[in-house]
Amino acid sequence: MEQKKQMAEIIEMSNSAYEARDEAQAKIIVFELDRALEQDRKLKEFMATKVADRGENLENGFHLKESGNKNMQSQDDVSESLDTYEKAFAEIRKVTGTQDIGELVQRFKAIEKMAEEIVHVQRRIDGLKVEMVAAEEETKRIMRDWRFAHLISFTNTLEQSKEKCGHYEKDYLETTQLLDDLRKGTERLIKLFRATHLASCIPKPVPAAEGETAVEINKTEEEKQQEESEKDGKPEVRSMSARMRAEFAQATDALLGSHGVTDTNLLQCLGLVELKANELLTLHYVFNNQKKSSAGEDKGDAKERPMAVVNNLTIVAPSTGDDHDGDDDISDEEDRPLTREELTQKTLRGLSKREKTAGAPKTAQKKKKKQA
Repeated sequence: MEQKKQMAEIIEMSNSAYEARDEAQAKIIVFELDRALEQDRKLKEFMATKVADRGENLENGFHLKESGNKNMQSQDDVSESLDTYEKAFAEIRKVTGTQDIGELVQRFKAIEKMAEEIVHVQRRIDGLKVEMVAAEEETKRIMRDWRFAHLISFTNTLEQSKEKCGHYEKDYLETTQLLDDLRKGTERLIKLFRATHLASCIPKPVPAAEGETAVEINKTEEEKQQEESEKDGKPEVRSMSARMRAEFAQATDALLGSHGVTDTNLLQCLGLVELKANELLTLHYVFNNQKKSSAGEDKGDAKERPMAVVNNLTIVAPSTGDDHDGDDDISDEEDRPLTREELTQKTLRGLSKREKTAGAPKTAQKKKKKQA
């Protein structure tokens, strides 16, 4: 806007300059006429002086007479030209309103100087016009370059977004497939646990006596009767097992409802599966430990004297800190879900750690037996 304003001012100045130039040209013409009149006046005076001098010498000869006639003719011509100049000068005085010749000369000089300044301003205006055209071309070029650069940037961003979108879609499909497999596997495990006839009966450890370094397993009469009745297939054991299965079935029915395993109850279902799996692993460990300890007692009776009740049998419950080891912490920090292979490896690592933990008490038990 400011540039347009400057252009308007320059155009206005140019118009004023043109008007001043026209006026100056008119005044220059007047000045030229005045100068011509001045020259004619001086010439007239000079010629008058010459005529006077020659008039005095007419008596000297015929040739002087003839030259005098010629001078008279030239004087008449000069008089006619002077009359013409005087008329023109009178018109100039009438137009300008100035009677003084010196003042007219000064005015003509000022007008001539102004005309030179106007020409200079006109040249400057022409230069500014050329600069404006060049600036407009440069602006257009910069706009084209800017649009082209932004177009390239937007194109690259679009390509990167499409590539990321493809990766996200692939991850989404893999995650969806993994969740479907996980839901199906969880449903199969729940059905398997509901169909099993194994009672969830985990013996509780009894506090150790004074001087003992391990927890002594002392079964109460109630537990012994329960085991004997379980072996004999009594109705009490069967009813308790059925009651526990019914409780598990009731819990799963309340959790699953009519929709089965969904994304909202998947974690709760996995919690039930983990609880049941821990119970089974604990029972497996306890029963295997009892078998091995009973086999060791039989060998001791055959080689040495009869031994008393084993007081140094130690039960090591499954470590609950295995799920919070370094590997799991690293895996919990990952943003993406675990794949099927990673879940399998994680489960195998947990089982191997439980086996190592279970093997430690057995080694301590053997050393104590040897010392005894």
